[in-house]
Amino acid sequence: MLKKYFILAIISCFTFVAKSQCSATLLPSATKKLADFTYVKDFQIKLRQVRTARDKKQITMSVMLNKGTKYRFVLDDSKDAEGRLIFELFSDKGKRQVSSFRPEIKKHYYILEYICNASGMYFLNFEFEDFKAGCGVLVYGFKPL
Repeated sequence: MLKKYFILAIISCFTFVAKSQCSATLLPSATKKLADFTYVKDFQIKLRQVRTARDKKQITMSVMLNKGTKYRFVLDDSKDAEGRLIFELFSDKGKRQVSSFRPEIKKHYYILEYICNASGMYFLNFEFEDFKAGCGVLVYGFKPL
């Protein structure tokens, strides 16, 4: 009986470690794709599949961006999960600036560049296509114009 609990505990630990390492394994390759942009920050995103109204459908983070600066956003997601990561950048007035997904043609973009025309607070929205479970990262960097 004790042996069964011990085996179950080991399996649970490995499952937890595998899930927590999902985005960490994606981070190095995404960071390399910044190329000559200066690294600023990374976001590691995990969401479970939306099944009820109480489940989170998206995550929103805020960042400060500066006028006259070019930003590169690099996304990557785990191919082991069903969901493909979708990223959108919004101004403080709620206007969408860039999106990593064009639903009309079902096309995902994994490297986006944005030239900031106004300094201020911007919002990064993350979700997974069709509200499926997913794990991914977004890394962003800058370079002056």
